[in-house]
Amino acid sequence: MRDSVPASAPDAHTRLPIAPIAHIAPILQSASFCFALLLLATASASAHEGPHGPALDDAERLEIFMDGVVNTVMYQRRIPGAVVAVVKDGRVLMNKGYGYANAETKAPVSPDSTLFRIASVTKTVNATAVMQLVEQGKFDLNDEVNALLERYNAPLRIAEHYPTKVRLLDLINHTAGFDERAIGMSRLAISDVPALGAYLAARMPPQVMEPRSTISYSNHGVALAGYLVELASGEPYNAYVRDHIYIPAGMTHSSMEWNDTIAPNIAQGYQVPGGQLKPVPFDHICIPPAGGMLSSGADMARFMIMHLQKGQIDLVRILQENSIDEMHSEQYSQDPRLNAWMAVGFFRGTRNGHRFLEHGGDLNGFASRIFLLPDDGVGIFTSCNVDDDALRGAIVGQFMDRYFAEPDKTDPAADLDLAQRIKDRCAGSYRSNRFARHSIEKLQTLVAQTRVTVDDKGNVSVAGSSGDPKRYAATHPDVITDVRTGNAAVFRLGNDGNATHLLTGEGALERLEWYEEQRWQYLFIGAMLLISASAVVCWPAAYIWRRRRTNAARRAPACYRVTAWALAALALFLLVVLGQTLLTLDQWEFTYGMPERIIYLLFLPPVLSLGAALLAVNVLAIWWRGYWSGWVRLHYTLVAVACAGLVPFFLYWNLLGFNW
Repeated sequence: MRDSVPASAPDAHTRLPIAPIAHIAPILQSASFCFALLLLATASASAHEGPHGPALDDAERLEIFMDGVVNTVMYQRRIPGAVVAVVKDGRVLMNKGYGYANAETKAPVSPDSTLFRIASVTKTVNATAVMQLVEQGKFDLNDEVNALLERYNAPLRIAEHYPTKVRLLDLINHTAGFDERAIGMSRLAISDVPALGAYLAARMPPQVMEPRSTISYSNHGVALAGYLVELASGEPYNAYVRDHIYIPAGMTHSSMEWNDTIAPNIAQGYQVPGGQLKPVPFDHICIPPAGGMLSSGADMARFMIMHLQKGQIDLVRILQENSIDEMHSEQYSQDPRLNAWMAVGFFRGTRNGHRFLEHGGDLNGFASRIFLLPDDGVGIFTSCNVDDDALRGAIVGQFMDRYFAEPDKTDPAADLDLAQRIKDRCAGSYRSNRFARHSIEKLQTLVAQTRVTVDDKGNVSVAGSSGDPKRYAATHPDVITDVRTGNAAVFRLGNDGNATHLLTGEGALERLEWYEEQRWQYLFIGAMLLISASAVVCWPAAYIWRRRRTNAARRAPACYRVTAWALAALALFLLVVLGQTLLTLDQWEFTYGMPERIIYLLFLPPVLSLGAALLAVNVLAIWWRGYWSGWVRLHYTLVAVACAGLVPFFLYWNLLGFNW
């Protein structure tokens, strides 16, 4: 699960993404028709203009407007199917399916019964379950997790490495400081899924950051909170959620697990490689509290209404009012200068002057989002059957800009002096602090880096590994503001006055040392490839050439050059095949376990490391005894140095040993 749609992330609505309803697809393939559709939505929805945008109470005009957004995005992004639900003041204004739940069978999306995998939106349901047990006095949000695990005789404990103890609330809000772990998180066969407690006892990631120092998204932390629900209630987790949330709230189609009864209603997930739809298998995650839920538009509409109506729906109370108030309140902020916080299980912020609560979710073949405006009584849920955040970003972004437009909004003005300060102290490369420090998964950070730059006009650019750079203005010391959304990001400075982190509404990026930066790592890899290739190609050619002439230089034993050639060939093979495998491998394949072809490759780094030590001895011998000519000795030494240089490279990227 890539999970959340961050509060400060750029929305995709500027891209106006996707796919039309199937039976009018030929018409919608005309770009002019898409444009006309958007104009129609705008014109129709403008009939009831309020002081800051159209009135939201007109469900018909809302649907026309939303049709324009959804159909356009679905066409452009080739998304087969989607559902959108909008609620206000306790009633459903819109609950509509678009396109196909299954593109092969042409089964349409039913907003009432088609089940989408809502991925990490599940975490809001998990937080609701936790709050129910807090009401019952089973535990408190501020209870220490290890004390709770001991109280309930659980077979695991957190190995804590900091004076600050991990609380239950830290598990829910991603502030416990756990390392990242995705390998082996899912199973293709439901019969292979272990019990939640057994899985966590075996696979709980270590703690690598001090609790509440930053937000670092953790699926396993949330899953551990779900396990505490299971322990405290004495009921299996899936059964607890069904009996205490789904059934009382009237969420009649939702489920936390796949079964034969609901299987016909589950939407087929897709990838879109090269613009072609590719069905993906239904996998079963081992940590359902973090992302296992399946739900429909109708059910999620009821869930939103329950939260917006202070924990009650249809006279049935799911949570007490004070619990909802606590759940929706500010619980943690990485910096007071950020206009974003963690609530309980929700990301919280402001947009166009309105307070929101939200959570997104991604699984292989699905992308979802819940977005609540609690002060306005409004909620939006959307899900689609392609893992693409463009649709949810477009829906929320354009909805907010239309119905809750910020009056007299102006772009933040850049301060050149502050921009220069950012350039001097903060410019450089960063990576998300959500990464695996102790396993091969760390390699992901080699390609997923963010670059902060400042131009001569004082514009701050934050460019990730994919997507367009976001433009910021330096508005306060060490604070930059997104010129489009108004969301702030804050640089945290170290003792030397230089940035160590870039804090955003949904997490933190940590600044890289120069040798960790992508460009230097690529340069090193390129140099290793060049040196290894020179030995692999040149030495056999030199051997053939030497056999044709008499060489006065003293020759070393053949094993010297054969050993170096074999190690160079192994290094060349490893770097090329590992790189090619990582670039072409489906990222979701890792969630089923370490791919077998990578396991075989991991036998090579120990061999190369031992070989580097042998080459070091050989280098001393060839110089001491004067083997070969000076140029040949230099080349041999260069190959030995390259092999030795791979050892710290292997250590840094956790390639020595079988670390996952």
